[in-house]
Amino acid sequence: MTVPTKSEINKKKRDNDKRLKRLQPSGAMTDKAIITVIRGAIRRAWMSCDTKLTLLAANCIPDMNESTRTKWLYRCQHCQGLFKGSDIEVDHKNGENPCAKLEDVVNYARALLAVSWDDLQILCKPCHLNKTYQERFGVSEFEASAMIKAAPVLKKNAAGVKAWLTKQGIQPESNPEKRKQQVLDFYRKEVNGKE
Repeated sequence: MTVPTKSEINKKKRDNDKRLKRLQPSGAMTDKAIITVIRGAIRRAWMSCDTKLTLLAANCIPDMNESTRTKWLYRCQHCQGLFKGSDIEVDHKNGENPCAKLEDVVNYARALLAVSWDDLQILCKPCHLNKTYQERFGVSEFEASAMIKAAPVLKKNAAGVKAWLTKQGIQPESNPEKRKQQVLDFYRKEVNGKE
């Protein structure tokens, strides 16, 4: 007979504690938890959406280079580069549809699934991330590029950000907001130099 190990018992408890945080005292799901479940289900439906899949099928280009293991390539509609399937995403041209309240669910589902080919575009992952930042934060393509580059640095704790700034030859400012601006300014200059 097999009995659970102490670590399996602890994992089961941790998993259940995590679930309990998403529930009301009665055991019913909170609205936030319901929205998370529904949003995930709609996202999974998007992965097998016929409109998306036929767009991809219509835009795949055979990779005739025998030295690669890639069979199909896709052209990013922004940068025009060619990418293998794992390096592209199908983007909703009118993205960033909120789904924060139960009342948003139907509109969110329609925005994601009730689309035509004209509502979609194929983008490489970097171009898609940049477009997402532009929409989410209301910034230019240039500013989005700087923000994306700065994000890993800004996730560090205060000592980490200070160390990074010092390594770049920048005297760290006295507070977190000023240091954030220093990091962003560094990457704005870097991105600007590429243009």
